[in-house]
Amino acid sequence: MCEINGALERVIIDALEDIPEEKGLIGEVIRFIDDLKREMVPDLNHANKYNKATVGTFFSVRDPQNAMRSFGTFISKIDWAQSESLKTLFEPFSYLGREKPIDNQIT
Repeated sequence: MCEINGALERVIIDALEDIPEEKGLIGEVIRFIDDLKREMVPDLNHANKYNKATVGTFFSVRDPQNAMRSFGTFISKIDWAQSESLKTLFEPFSYLGREKPIDNQIT
């Protein structure tokens, strides 16, 4: 499930794990960031920093010369309507502008 801290990055990581041709690379990047977190960069114990480092490393390795351009291209190709992580993240906003049904009404 998606955390509020680093939420966009977490959605991207989840999406990468769902893409068969990217699953291996994102898995290696996650292991690399985990090792750095334990051995050299304890600041990565914060979820938002961990997620940012993971996404940044993935795109830097995937296409070093165009890392930021690759990131933008990837973001534009995600079918956000199919992202369960994104749905979970924005679920609290789903009733904006309309009345939210009340569960277990006392009558």
